[in-house]
Amino acid sequence: FAVLQGKKFDRLPFVAMITWWYNEHRARGTLPEKYKNTDALGVAKDVGFTLLDGTGFYRIRRENIETVVRSELVYDGSALVKKGLTAVVEKTPVGKLESVRVSTGLSNLPKEFPVKTVEDMKTMKYILDHSRVEPTFEEYVSMQKYYGDDGLVLPIIPHSPVNSILYDIMGQQRGIVALYRYQKEVEDLMMSIEGLQDEIYRLAEKLPSKIIHFGEHVHSVINDPRIFKKYQIPYFKKRIAQLHAKGKICSCHWDGHFKDLLPLIKDTGFDAIHGVTPKPSGDVTLTELIDAVEGKTVLWGGIPAPIFQEPFTDQHFEEYVMNILKTIAPGDRFIMDIGDNLGPTGYIHRLRTVKDILEKHGYYPIRVN
Repeated sequence: FAVLQGKKFDRLPFVAMITWWYNEHRARGTLPEKYKNTDALGVAKDVGFTLLDGTGFYRIRRENIETVVRSELVYDGSALVKKGLTAVVEKTPVGKLESVRVSTGLSNLPKEFPVKTVEDMKTMKYILDHSRVEPTFEEYVSMQKYYGDDGLVLPIIPHSPVNSILYDIMGQQRGIVALYRYQKEVEDLMMSIEGLQDEIYRLAEKLPSKIIHFGEHVHSVINDPRIFKKYQIPYFKKRIAQLHAKGKICSCHWDGHFKDLLPLIKDTGFDAIHGVTPKPSGDVTLTELIDAVEGKTVLWGGIPAPIFQEPFTDQHFEEYVMNILKTIAPGDRFIMDIGDNLGPTGYIHRLRTVKDILEKHGYYPIRVN
């Protein structure tokens, strides 16, 4: 928090999210022997990093809407990969929407989005206008209390209205086409999303957390700079001002590919950009990111998840981490982290390597030859 708030600190913080790695190995029964009787927090305490996690703090209630959910398991070809299909039908007085999600292991992704036509937009608008938000602060509070000083739980805000269209409601291709062909209808739908989110942000103001995390998944393949400037930057500024007025720190998740958006980062107003994933995983270098934020925003990440596994060697990994320190020196606007979650094929001992390197070289101001 000292880094996030621009205060003095003695050493570079190191946090990491290992949810994917831990849950996959636990499900397969392949956790290392020393971790079979502990949880992800126990792993973090043993290795020597601060555990990063996230959770919601609200739930949405539908009014005057009938929801029918149907689930089934299917097998995918000769590989016999078991998938869970969940179909949801929402019936309203003005129409119905149907969507399908598919889950394999820990993934849960949309297969069929609920809004496919202009008429569907009207139905979704009705659903949003007849939805209410209720607090579930106890989940966040209990998680953070359990983690204590050994972990940080990020309370997650949903996608901005335009990204809700592209990620949750229509999908990327259909949503982008609709933005140009049916701009008024899409913008009307976005206004209903924003109205519902007004309630979520009012809850965020009251949540007993210093930080609020925008789970935006900014990605330049999806967020064209024109869309980003027109819809997202004004929305971010409005919401950040609202939360700053209550003393909240605002971080936002950016995916690895956003080279086209680099000139716009400093205009968003975020206190921190989380999930920073430089090359070879992303399409930007750490130097480009540092230049782009002009010292106005904390960069949170830096180590691409793929280099925690083969074909990258331990030596290459150490050299990469050392190069990060050289690049960010003196290190006053940086939080070391994975970009952005350790995968099941990653080597957990490399997290200890990061900790060892930081214990030797991570004191502020960083001086690495």
